Amino acid sequence: MAAYVALTIWNMTAFRKGAVQSTFKTAESLALAIDAEIDLVAHKFEVARYSITEKLRDAEHHPEHRSGLQNFVTAIERQVQYADRVFVLDASGRLVIDSHGSPASTWSFADKDYFSQHRETASDPIRINQTVTPISGADTQLLVTSRIEKVDGSFDGVLAFAVSLATLRPTLMEMRPDPESVIAIFHANSLMLLRAPDPQEVEGKSFATYPLFARHLPERRVGRFKAEQQSDDHARYVAYRQNQYLPLVIAVAISEEHATGIWREHLDVELVKLAFVLGAVLLFASLVFRSLRRIDLAAADLRSQTVEMDASRTQQRAVLDALPASLVLLDSQGIIVTGNANWHHFADANSYPGEDHGIGANYLEICETATGECAEEAAAAAQGIRNVIEGRRREITLEYPCHAPDQPRWFQLLASAVQLEGGRGAVVMHVDITSRKLAEAALEDQNSRLHTLTQIMPGVLFRIRIEDKGDFRWIAIDTRCAEILGVAATKVIEDNDLFSKVLPPEESARVGAAFANCIQTRQPLHVEFSVTAPDGRTRWIRALGNCDPPRKDREDKVCDGLFLDITAEREASIALELTRTHDWLTGLTNRPELLRHLTQRLSGSGQSATASFAVVLVSLNNLSEINEARGMDAGDQVLVAAAKLLQDTVGSGQFLARPSSRNFALVADTVATDEEALALAESIERSFHQPLRILGSSVRVNVNIGITICGPQDDRTAATVLNDAVASLHEAERMGPGTHRLNVEHNEFEAQTGMVLRDGLASALENGEFELHFQPRVRIRDGAVTGAEALLRWNQPFFGMQPPARFIPVAERSGQIVQMGEWVLREACRQTRAWIDAGHADIRIAVNVSAIQLQRTDFVSTVENVLSDSGIRPAALELELTESAAFDPGFGDILGQLRDLGTTIAIDDFGTGYSSLSWLRGFPIDVLKIDQSFVRRMLETDADVALVKAIIDIARALDISVTAEGVELSEQLAILQGFGCDEIQGYFFSPPLTSEDFGWFLSEGRTQILPKIEQALS
Repeated sequence: MAAYVALTIWNMTAFRKGAVQSTFKTAESLALAIDAEIDLVAHKFEVARYSITEKLRDAEHHPEHRSGLQNFVTAIERQVQYADRVFVLDASGRLVIDSHGSPASTWSFADKDYFSQHRETASDPIRINQTVTPISGADTQLLVTSRIEKVDGSFDGVLAFAVSLATLRPTLMEMRPDPESVIAIFHANSLMLLRAPDPQEVEGKSFATYPLFARHLPERRVGRFKAEQQSDDHARYVAYRQNQYLPLVIAVAISEEHATGIWREHLDVELVKLAFVLGAVLLFASLVFRSLRRIDLAAADLRSQTVEMDASRTQQRAVLDALPASLVLLDSQGIIVTGNANWHHFADANSYPGEDHGIGANYLEICETATGECAEEAAAAAQGIRNVIEGRRREITLEYPCHAPDQPRWFQLLASAVQLEGGRGAVVMHVDITSRKLAEAALEDQNSRLHTLTQIMPGVLFRIRIEDKGDFRWIAIDTRCAEILGVAATKVIEDNDLFSKVLPPEESARVGAAFANCIQTRQPLHVEFSVTAPDGRTRWIRALGNCDPPRKDREDKVCDGLFLDITAEREASIALELTRTHDWLTGLTNRPELLRHLTQRLSGSGQSATASFAVVLVSLNNLSEINEARGMDAGDQVLVAAAKLLQDTVGSGQFLARPSSRNFALVADTVATDEEALALAESIERSFHQPLRILGSSVRVNVNIGITICGPQDDRTAATVLNDAVASLHEAERMGPGTHRLNVEHNEFEAQTGMVLRDGLASALENGEFELHFQPRVRIRDGAVTGAEALLRWNQPFFGMQPPARFIPVAERSGQIVQMGEWVLREACRQTRAWIDAGHADIRIAVNVSAIQLQRTDFVSTVENVLSDSGIRPAALELELTESAAFDPGFGDILGQLRDLGTTIAIDDFGTGYSSLSWLRGFPIDVLKIDQSFVRRMLETDADVALVKAIIDIARALDISVTAEGVELSEQLAILQGFGCDEIQGYFFSPPLTSEDFGWFLSEGRTQILPKIEQALS
């Protein structure tokens, strides 16, 4: 018995030591788990710091990306566990990004210790700061901060994560093995950051004298020790760990009562057994042994059954979780008992009540109280499930929409009855059929579009089925068949041969062969044929089709096609062919056919080689006036009437054509001599003496006639003959209306020269062939060079330098004057800018502007853009207008706008336009330029002297500056100076100069001007 007692004491001692060691291991495991969790969070903090740093660097180079930083930081907050707030301070300490919304621009944290430490210490690690009160004023938070660096390593700010200690404490509380155990997290500097449970009086205080920091931690980063009784009279077994990444120390203290509690219970039992059982140990040893054996066997069997049941449940759960549907079990009241994994996702996505994916909530009530777009379908689902639970239905199936805010969704609900312990229940399965519904909707939309296309398609769709012998049968045809083929679609399908009967006999065989070829060779069908429509008109039809290759899912072979009504296309083609050879208005042959006919006549084709003939051109020289006065329709009617009058005059059988807009051409085979030609011309002129009746009124037409006679051995080409006739016509036109000329030769060189100039003008601007010359303008009073007139020159590659009079009229007729004028403006202003930069600040350059430029609505904006691009002041640009353009009432607003810009307005060649001097009062004019013809004649007639003096006097009275052009002699200068003329321009001082020479003239040549003026006036 003594041995038994000793053995019991030894066992109790060993058991107590084991309990203590187990307690230490439990504490160490908890400390290790918390340390690992902190490592994970630290890793997430580091990843978040790297991501935000990269985003900030990207926003620095791409400011447009900065707007997305707010949402990015908010997303980081959601991803990092325990993070309650994330904010970023810039290099000055100002709060620039806050995950809880846009920060106030006045918040600054530059005075915070952690900010200063991060700023001063390169490669500063993550810092754990003592608890702080957050911006929002919520519970105390732990602030985790890290340095943000630029690419070059310089300081760029601080990233801070605010960790709500309130969110960490429940986790630590759940980890405690007993109510008296304590879990604490310290800063490495001994400051307590968090304690579970939470005595507010110790958090935030220093524990530097606590044995953990005073003795154990300096020696070992990981360890354990027994803490003797503290202020709460509890001794505890402590395990601690210092985190390797963060300055944190985790301490887990398990109370001695918990560690020895099992031992104490066991000790009590053993003492009782010693008291009451020691006497009967030997007596009942055998019975106890056998009982314990049976208990062990029963326990082992129970454990085995439990393991098997758990494995079976696990397998069943795995099968249910693997189902591609949301499965839930309802009891007899409709309460959710359990659900598979997909149900958890379904419940969370639909915000079902409760923390456990809606388990325990009443599914029927959820459906019956649903509101919003799908409330009606939810109520129907609830009623159907209730019918199943109450036994009225064995199962139900229905489909219903359940749209999410960001996407449409549909589900199929299947509910089946099931017998539960508490009564009848139901298994409800939700299958996501969104993909099928979207596919059905897309197919329906496609079919609708296809139907719409068939309705608007300009043709008749058809489908035929190919029979075994190669024949075909109509199986579908558009109802519009009657509009094109003249027979109803139903009759074509009923009578397979009706289509062939509708076609003319000569068309039926050809069209049938085309269909047969498409069927046999699988080549596309393309055939055109004609039918007689119900209205008696002949319609042209184009048949297009294609035979599908055989398919495994369809045994029959079909060919789909389209009948198109191409009648209008055919008629247009015929009309187009006619217009290729004839004038559409008069029906006469056109110029190409005239030349072809002349070529045949000159070669003797179809005529006697010895026959002479005449080519007569008749021009309606007042047709333009008729068009302007009465309209283009009246002009067309005049041409038609003139054509008929000519046909009646020359008789049938003569070749008559209309080679150009107002000219008619006659090839007179009966005319062989000059006398006969002149007699024919006079006959035609007499026929036009009477006015033509057009649109109910009389119109008198003036004609000119040009004739050239071709002899039997004439070696001229058709084009040369026609050109000679044109030359005769032009000579007649110069003589006046109602005249005719005979056998005037065409000047080929002059015509070709003009043509070369016209053609070359189109590319002259692009090829850089234009240049500006500048003729100086001198102020008489002091000899100052006030500016120059920019004069355009064309350096034509073949003919050399061309004066403006040679090409400006051509440019105005072709419309090229607009582009040329803008180039002159830009080049003159560019050159003016260069001279101003060279020190000639007061210079003013004059540019000529045509009436065509003024007619453009964008001319004012063009001038404004040119001034802006060149950077010169508007007054440095003088716009010279002709007298007729300047006093045209239609240009008054434009001149006013140009004056508003600040530009100078001048009238060029004043005195040649027959304008009244009194008109000057009503127009915004700054400068009058007296035409050089008046200046030259001042030395010849007193009248011109008086006229020049009158112009100068009136201009001075109206405060308008006067410039005299074409001054070449000192006598002219003296007269102009005596009349008070302001400026002169002419060869007396300088001819037009290149830009380089004019630049020299401004700098050097001007010194010779004043002496020359003084000499001329002496």
